[in-house]
Amino acid sequence: MTADKDAMERARKAYKERAFDRAAAAFREALERAPDDLAALFGLGNALLEARQDADALAPLERAAEVAPGNADVRNSLGIAYRRLKRYREAIPHLEAAAEAYPDRAGILTNLANAYRADHRLREATLAYRRALDRDDRFTEAYFGLGTTHRMAGRLAEAKTMLDRALTLDPAHADARFSRALLFLEQGNFIFGFADYEHRWASSDFPGRRIAGAEWQGEDLDGKTILVHAEQGIGDTIQFARFIPALAARGARVVAYVQPDLATLISTVAGVAEVVPAGTEPPPYDYYVAVMSLPYHLGTVPATIPAAVPYLTAPTGTANALASLLPPDSDDIRVGLVWAGRANHSNDRHRSCRLQDLLPVLEAPGVSFFSLQKDPRPEDDAHLSRVTDLAPHLTDFGVTAAVMDRLDLVVSVDSAPAHLAGALGRPVWLILPYRAEWRWALAAETSPWYPTMRIVRQSAPGDWAALVERLQRNLRQVPRRTA
Repeated sequence: MTADKDAMERARKAYKERAFDRAAAAFREALERAPDDLAALFGLGNALLEARQDADALAPLERAAEVAPGNADVRNSLGIAYRRLKRYREAIPHLEAAAEAYPDRAGILTNLANAYRADHRLREATLAYRRALDRDDRFTEAYFGLGTTHRMAGRLAEAKTMLDRALTLDPAHADARFSRALLFLEQGNFIFGFADYEHRWASSDFPGRRIAGAEWQGEDLDGKTILVHAEQGIGDTIQFARFIPALAARGARVVAYVQPDLATLISTVAGVAEVVPAGTEPPPYDYYVAVMSLPYHLGTVPATIPAAVPYLTAPTGTANALASLLPPDSDDIRVGLVWAGRANHSNDRHRSCRLQDLLPVLEAPGVSFFSLQKDPRPEDDAHLSRVTDLAPHLTDFGVTAAVMDRLDLVVSVDSAPAHLAGALGRPVWLILPYRAEWRWALAAETSPWYPTMRIVRQSAPGDWAALVERLQRNLRQVPRRTA
């Protein structure tokens, strides 16, 4: 049975007009009559991909691949869907098949390269992008992808050349500008870096903002109310909350619109007049600004990072409840431990480790370890008995802050607790992968963001064992507690 011709015509017309929701509805109508019509399945999948409804696109594209298993166009679209859903191992075979069928199509080769890059197969990504540029030396997406791959590999000069080329071809390419922002920031070039970073909202990594009103662009704030809103992870909010006092110093009434788990903690930042948990209605305000836009608007450079700590304090009333969890009379050094960040973070496989990887550290004499790890993963369960698990008691970051005040040291991967310990002025050792985020690139073992932080990096990609040996040596040098 063939799909309804009228519905297909309407679907194609809507698709051409980039009315993808309307196109998807018409393709679905066509499929009611012919559920296995290849053109309708393929069209529906592509319309949903264009509408960024990637999870919904998967079913029609998988069915299209079953109907026509040798169709390279279907496999290309299916590979894109899997890549966007971070199912890279499933995406790559489909994209490899499409690239083999269309070896001269720069777009297909770039789709494959994108999947390699997302899966951190950087050598293969580089080769695929170069093949794409051999076919079309004006293909902006390939220059952007190759530049980003170079940046991820630490080849910063080559990265800038490719990203500049992409932006020469398309000055409005938000993904290339965002990637170049990260490159500048890693080099410590905050002026150009944070200027490029302002383009992040148009990039594919960021959803569009739904904040009403006027965005602050440096206007006079005396007597004005400004809404400072969180935008990314909890660690980002903690790190950039340090800029709020500068707004208050300009005469602003600052309303912090932050993740609910941070509400009580952010209320302790100097200059915060009111805290509103994200998802609830804020009070009236004159301007809004994203918390990570503040260094741009304030003209921050590495030498002027506000680094006085603590700029956060544990809320009053939390310490007494923790007395039984962290008794003060032990002579052991008390070390809080965080070994993994959010599992859905784009770089989680590199920044996080397993508790098993840190087992040699747990053998240190005279040290008691306390897990601050929220939501341990199943592979950690067998080893949790080696630490005192405080996670069930950490109901929000205010409580976590109170716990850290009673610890002698926090050892953490690149995740929110590391930022929290640094913002509290607590001793913290940050354990990093070989290639870390831009914010940790300004010095080898210290950070201009957090004076009490010590950085311990992998000496080779994936080498947690050597890093653990350094942690063991460092722990032996920590003075024993006297009370």
